[in-house]
Amino acid sequence: MVGAGNSAVRIAAELADHARVTLATRKPVKFSAQRPLGRDLHFWLDRTRSSR
Repeated sequence: MVGAGNSAVRIAAELADHARVTLATRKPVKFSAQRPLGRDLHFWLDRTRSSR
């Protein structure tokens, strides 16, 4: 898989259940938890107004 956009990473993660996957990127990928403290990341961004 080439690229580290949201779609590429999601597809690579799903493929990894069935095959060996290599993610090729220019820079190291920084992963963040999608559900910190049990809530979706977008919930927290909205609550803290970080997305505005």
